[in-house]
Amino acid sequence: MFEQLKAQQEEMKQKLSTIEVVEESQGIRVTVSADQRVRNITIDPAVLSGGDAEELEDLLMVVINRALEKATEKGAVEMQSQMKDMLGGAGLGSMFSKLF
Repeated sequence: MFEQLKAQQEEMKQKLSTIEVVEESQGIRVTVSADQRVRNITIDPAVLSGGDAEELEDLLMVVINRALEKATEKGAVEMQSQMKDMLGGAGLGSMFSKLF
């Protein structure tokens, strides 16, 4: 049983790494995976031509944090689904579904 849970945990980690969300605002685009890894940041050259480093830094923080929030939400939904499947196999699925 323990080995099966460990295998399912690894499967979940792998799955979360493949789920990506994208947040975009004012010429900055950030891609984050559900395992909380920033995968890509793209900045429109027009944003850079403004020359205001502080504004760019603030905008980056906002966009990255929004992307991380979305990734956390998607990851939680996926983990909830996985837990229902795991507990359903142990005969606890109906109890677990009442909690969510």
